[in-house]
Amino acid sequence: MLNQQTYIHRKCSKYFSFFIKKDLSNYQKLSISEVSDKLYRKEVNSLDLTKSCLRSIALFNQRCKALITVTTKLALKQAAESDDRIFQGKRRCTLDGIPIVIKDNFITKGIPTTAGSKFLQDFVPPYHSTVVKKLLQAGAIIVGKANMDEFGMGSGGVNSYYGPSFQRSQNEKLLAGGSSSGCASAITHGFCFAAVASDTGGSARLPASYCGLVGFKPSYGRVSRYGLVAYCSSLDCPSVIAKSVADAVCVYEVIRGSDVEDYSTLAISEEHSNRRNASRDIKIGIPKEFRISELSKDVLACWQSVVRYLQDKGFTCKVVSIPTIKYSLAAYYVLALTEASSNLARYSGIQYGCCSHQQYPYHKTRHEGLGSVPRQRILAGTFCLLRETYQSYYFKARQIQQVVRNELNAAFQEVDVLVGPTAFSTAPTLEEWRSSESVYSFCNDVLTVPASLAGLPCISVPAGTDDKRKPIGIQVIGKKGDEETLVEIARQIEESQNKE
Repeated sequence: MLNQQTYIHRKCSKYFSFFIKKDLSNYQKLSISEVSDKLYRKEVNSLDLTKSCLRSIALFNQRCKALITVTTKLALKQAAESDDRIFQGKRRCTLDGIPIVIKDNFITKGIPTTAGSKFLQDFVPPYHSTVVKKLLQAGAIIVGKANMDEFGMGSGGVNSYYGPSFQRSQNEKLLAGGSSSGCASAITHGFCFAAVASDTGGSARLPASYCGLVGFKPSYGRVSRYGLVAYCSSLDCPSVIAKSVADAVCVYEVIRGSDVEDYSTLAISEEHSNRRNASRDIKIGIPKEFRISELSKDVLACWQSVVRYLQDKGFTCKVVSIPTIKYSLAAYYVLALTEASSNLARYSGIQYGCCSHQQYPYHKTRHEGLGSVPRQRILAGTFCLLRETYQSYYFKARQIQQVVRNELNAAFQEVDVLVGPTAFSTAPTLEEWRSSESVYSFCNDVLTVPASLAGLPCISVPAGTDDKRKPIGIQVIGKKGDEETLVEIARQIEESQNKE
């Protein structure tokens, strides 16, 4: 189910190819820096590049369901303005004139923001989120709003009111992962060059791992959450999905920074990255608790291969232990669901959403407007906050969270980054997901939530494939506020793949 803007776009955009001066499909495979350089040297213009992306959307979006809303008129207008700036020598930054997509839980003025839910299908915000403001100021071209699990609740991209998103694959119809499913799917189909996503417990890193992309979650507080539809406010973190580490950093540099609208953001003057004279001085930790029984043989082999490569490059690798990490998934779900039960209380049909039952606005409207997954999680979260259960669930979850933070901090006294798998398996098909839904739905985040609980920066990098040529992602976790060291190791892993 797609909204009116997308329907009109599908009917009209098949004609875009007649107005593109040359075939730009090869340009869509390039990195942001490469395309930006060609824009600067006027080998291609942003308008033609945007039309090429819109043409790909027209061809594939109905099948892959990557985008909920396609902003055709806005994108073409922005592209024309970008071309004028570049022609006049007033290019704003590397991202100027580059088509991107925004996850549909970031507020966008005048553009529908649904958060993947029926409840908000007609919600058109009156203002921009801080992240969107910064992207527009940088000259980025917004071609659409990406599909997602409803309110970010999911790790497979199957819980959206608008249908599951699929990645571009040659053989099977593989899921893109969640909750930022549409962001990853859009990049694999050539709809854009990067996507701004959000990551609560792995929502940017898992789709990146499944689709062979880079998923970058900065430290909590590095990027403003103002205008991000809340799921779990203490863990929600604006993130980036891109084709390469360099592209992810390029977008991150635009959206980062303090914000008076979000007092959880870190001031630039408070940043404390640990700079080194030689990158080989970086010590790498291998968490032994990440070797869980569910870990597939292909993922384990890939992880071991990456560690050997880093050792061959001269990095010191040592096994570290974080004992309480095995309880982090349970603690995460208690904390996320309790905060969700509070954050989603506003969706009553009175303040937000259409009120189809005036006599019983709260009960019936919420039942019809919210999907089964949000309803179940609201009930579970409310139960954990009851007076009789608060100490047993919520209070203990907070205690576990603090212990996990302390143990991670202790590990970082010995090493500078941790390296481990992003997901315990490669991307499943929709049929495989449904046949093992309990495992995928609740255990898929087991390797990504520890960093989220501690507010640490982490990045997932494609590091190989399984025997079916499905991508495998390896994540690097860094100290809070030390994105530089994190990116350095991520680039080394990326380099190992480029050499093969």
